Amino acid sequence: MMKNQECQKILDHELSTNAINGVSAHVVLDQSGEDLCMRAFTIEPGGLTSRHSHDSAHEIFVHSGRGQVSLNGEWRDLSSGAAVLIPANEEHQFMNAGTKAFVFMCLDPKGKETT
Repeated sequence: MMKNQECQKILDHELSTNAINGVSAHVVLDQSGEDLCMRAFTIEPGGLTSRHSHDSAHEIFVHSGRGQVSLNGEWRDLSSGAAVLIPANEEHQFMNAGTKAFVFMCLDPKGKETT
């Protein structure tokens, strides 16, 4: 069964705190019985995620703002419309590089915590 959710309605709501320096997240789609989960992350100016890796790959799409991603220690600029594939077991970290909220969508295997 197809599930449809308007992203703007999700992003207009306050997101739950992720307890990592100015980062919050909200599940957009978590389809019961399917193996993918889509989440919206917001990183406030000056905020960043921890440096970490996962045993599965995940995909990122930048919705708005300016940020950076560190992949194995190399920082790369990201802005609205950018897409990134984070390979399995690759160390990475996200940070806000702008003056407004940095918002991105994350598509990952259901049940896996990725950022």
